[in-house]
Amino acid sequence: MEQIRIICPHCHFSRDLPREKAPSQPVTATCPRCKGRFLLDPAAAPVVAPPRQEEPAAGTLPAAPPPRPVPRQNAPPRPTPRPPRPAPSSPARGAELRGIGELLTDAWTLFQSRFGTLFGIYLLFILATVLPPALCGGVGFALASLLPSVKGVVVGLSIALGAVAGIAGFSWGWGALVAASLDEKLDLRGAFARGGEKLLPFALVSFLVGFVITGGFLLFLIPGIIFSVWFFFAYFVIFDDDTRGMSALLKSRAYVSGRWFDVFLRLIVIWACSALLGAIPLVGPLLALVAVPYFMVYQALLFRDLKQASGPLVYSCGFADSARWVGIAALGYVVVPALLLAIFGATLYRSLAPFVGNGMPSLSIPSKQGESGSTGDFRVIPIPPAGGAAAEGGTPSGPPDASAPAGASQAMPQQEGARHPEHIHIFIYAVNYSGTVQANGSSIQELGTKPDMQYNYNMGGEKLVFGRNSITVDYAPLRDAGATMKPRIHLKVSYWKGNDKQVLGDWEIQETEAGQKSFDLDVPESLKAP
Repeated sequence: MEQIRIICPHCHFSRDLPREKAPSQPVTATCPRCKGRFLLDPAAAPVVAPPRQEEPAAGTLPAAPPPRPVPRQNAPPRPTPRPPRPAPSSPARGAELRGIGELLTDAWTLFQSRFGTLFGIYLLFILATVLPPALCGGVGFALASLLPSVKGVVVGLSIALGAVAGIAGFSWGWGALVAASLDEKLDLRGAFARGGEKLLPFALVSFLVGFVITGGFLLFLIPGIIFSVWFFFAYFVIFDDDTRGMSALLKSRAYVSGRWFDVFLRLIVIWACSALLGAIPLVGPLLALVAVPYFMVYQALLFRDLKQASGPLVYSCGFADSARWVGIAALGYVVVPALLLAIFGATLYRSLAPFVGNGMPSLSIPSKQGESGSTGDFRVIPIPPAGGAAAEGGTPSGPPDASAPAGASQAMPQQEGARHPEHIHIFIYAVNYSGTVQANGSSIQELGTKPDMQYNYNMGGEKLVFGRNSITVDYAPLRDAGATMKPRIHLKVSYWKGNDKQVLGDWEIQETEAGQKSFDLDVPESLKAP
C-alpha cells in the first residue's frame, strides 16, 4: 500500500497517510501539534517506501535460529497464558463501527464501573448551571428593594451577571462530564480541572453548534437533522484533539463523513431512549436524570470508534470552509421570518389596526406644552394611509394633495353640484372619554372607550355647509381604575387646498364631569369652488 508523508512547514511534524485516504486535490490542513495551517498538495507530497526485508548474500547460509532450551525432567509444565482480552473502547484502526447492541453493552459496563464519579460530576454540573444565576437574581432584587432610585439598573445588571454565570457554570460542568467520559483515568477533581482549562473554547463551540444546528432546523427541518449528526462530536473533539472554534465542528464532520447514516442510527437509538425515559409518569424525570451520564459514555465510545475507524485525518478548515456553514445557518434566521412576514403580514396589520384607530397609524413626537394638538408631552399627528383616510362610519376621503405638509388630510373632492364644502378636514383626538361628536345635528363620530387609548379620527366635511355650522360634543370621562392619562378631547377643522391652509375651528375639552358643549363654525362662501 503506497503511503505519502505529510510534513508541517512550521514545526516539521510529519505523519504518513495511505494514498487512497489522501484528498484528490490541494486542501488547507492544520498541524495537530502547532495548530499552524498550510497548503497540502497530495501530488507533491513525498512517497514513503515500505520497509524491505534484507535477503542473505549469495553464498552464505541464513543464521541458525537460537537453540531451544531443553526442559528439565522434574520441572512441572508451565500453563499456557490466555491471550489478553481487547478493551471494548479501542477497536482496531480502519475497523467498522461496533453494532448498536455491543455499543450499549460496553457503555453500560463502563458506566457501572465509574457510576460514582460520573453521577457526581453530573450533579455538580446541575448546581453550577442553576445556583449562580439564582444567587445573582436574588441579590439583585434584594438590592433593588433597598435602592429604589436605581432599581432598573440593579435588576438589569443582576440579570446580565446571572446569565454570564449560568453560561460559565454550564460550560464548566458539561465540559467536565465530556472529559470524564473520554478519559477513564480522570476522577471528579481532575475532570473539573480539565473542564476549567477548556472553559472558553467549550463555551464558544457550544454557541457555534447551537447556532448552526438551530439555523439548519429553521431551514425546514432536514438540514437541521443532517447538521445534528455532522457536528454532534465537536464537544469531544475539543478535549480529545485540542481543536477549537469552527475547526472542531469541521473535524467532527470529517469523522462522520462517509458514515452519516450509521452514526445517525446509533444516535437516534440513544435519543429515543432518553425521550421514552422522560415520558414515564412520576419516575421518568428521575430515571432520565440518572441516565444522562450513561448516555454520555455511549456517545464517547461512539466517538472513539469513529476516530479509530477514520485513521489519520486530513480535512479542510480554512476561513471559507468555516464561513460557509455559518452563512448557511444564518439563512435560516433570515429566510423563515421573511416568509412568515410575507404570509401573515397582512393579517397581522389588520389585527393591529383597531389599536391605532380606524386602521390609521399615528405618529407621536415630542412637543412643547400648550401647542395645538398637544397631549401632555406629545403631539399626535395623524398619518393617512395611501388612498386617503376614512372616517369611522363615514365616507372615505380622497388622496392628500402632494403640496400639503406632512400630517395633513383632505376631504374627497365633491361631485359637481354637491352642497357641502370641498377640501375640509375634520380631526378629532380623544383619550379617556366616551361620547358623540355631531355636526349640524348629525352624528359624525362615536368616541372609543378603551382606557388610555389615544384615538385619532380623520374625516371630510360632508356634514357641513357654507355659512354657520354647529358642532356639538356629548362627553363623559371614563371612570376606569386602569386609566392613568388625563381625559381630553381635541377637535380641529381645517381647509386644505394646495398651499392654501386655513384653520376654521380649534377647540379642546378637559372636563372631569359629563356634559355637552356646542361650538359655532363658520365656513366662508369664499371657499366655494369657482
